[in-house]
Amino acid sequence: MSTNGGASFTASAATGLPTEGNADIDAVRGAEGDVWFAGGSEDGGPYGLWHSKDSGVTFTKLSNVQEADSIGFGKAAPNRTNAAVFIVGKIDGTRGFYRSDDAGTNWVRINDDKHQYARVTTIIGDPRIYGRAYLGTNGRGILVADRVGGDQPSTGQASITPTAATYGVDNSNTDIAVKLTLNGNMLDAIKQGSVVLKKGEDYTLSGETVVLTNQYLSKLPKGETALNFHFSTGNDAVFTITVKGDKPGEPGTEEGVLKVQAFNGNVSAISNTISSKFKITNTGTSSISLADVTLRYHYTIDGDKAQIFFTDWSSIGTENVIASFKTLSNTKPGADSYAEIGFKPAAGSLQPGQSVELQTRISKVDWSNYTQTDDYSFDPTANSLKDSTKVTAYLSGSKQWGIEP
Repeated sequence: MSTNGGASFTASAATGLPTEGNADIDAVRGAEGDVWFAGGSEDGGPYGLWHSKDSGVTFTKLSNVQEADSIGFGKAAPNRTNAAVFIVGKIDGTRGFYRSDDAGTNWVRINDDKHQYARVTTIIGDPRIYGRAYLGTNGRGILVADRVGGDQPSTGQASITPTAATYGVDNSNTDIAVKLTLNGNMLDAIKQGSVVLKKGEDYTLSGETVVLTNQYLSKLPKGETALNFHFSTGNDAVFTITVKGDKPGEPGTEEGVLKVQAFNGNVSAISNTISSKFKITNTGTSSISLADVTLRYHYTIDGDKAQIFFTDWSSIGTENVIASFKTLSNTKPGADSYAEIGFKPAAGSLQPGQSVELQTRISKVDWSNYTQTDDYSFDPTANSLKDSTKVTAYLSGSKQWGIEP
């Protein structure tokens, strides 16, 4: 092996490889550490196909390939990222030329018994045209073979285990692992509604295990959230997360006399404006003075600048809505600031069952950007008013709804 462009080499400590007979070792172009070895002898000893994912430090023999003399790579199949693998070898007792689109899990024979071409010593795929292979025949010229449709390995329905989990105080607020059974498929995306989760931030993928990160889970609203695992073929698998409150009995909350529904009018990841619509409902049995009601929208300011609050519309008149900006003394995940929204005495009262609605915007005086995706109260999945437990509501300073960051 060489890690310095061939200036020097060291011997691999890998064991179990052939020591005589044919030998063909190749690296997948553009895939660091992806090395394959084909070789062996009919006279005895190891014979077949080996794969290394660590630049040849270790090799694993493919049990479904009995013999292999030559290996090459070509353009990946549609909806796949790994290179197509071509071999001259023996699978299931039959010598021939084979292609795998899924790194050796499944193989398709690409010739028949009438087209063995004596002794083929070299095979390689075309890097630009999927399925095309070139064969060196040791005296019969160079052959070009194009794929005939319908010969790709069949794939089964992918699935996940488990299909549901609970996140919250009883589960120590940890990451959640989900095992994939791919059956020849690939995981294309994980979606929460129309929002695609970010690999490396919202989740990690190692082999066939997805880990939903605590960073992502901590931003989910209380209750159930459905995630769609979208695969290269077949149906999506649905994973349901049940999020508990930060203390027993606190939904956002049943014992309070206010309920808040909300959604973000602008769900761009980066924006110079935080746009939100709110609906506050009196769920109690007595009249409430709006002058005693406040809301808090929690977010990260992303640059310490003076800010402006706009009320674009309100069912009780824009002139009756007031707001101020506060800084948290202790920064929380997704929040170092909040906008506190209130009402003037002229706004009047809310009778039991009545609601007030308002549409607002927040911006900085220099119109610099906010990064909304890490904001505690931001919900990119909602496109209409829905219960929002990450927008908190207070009556005379006493919290009546929501979970504070």
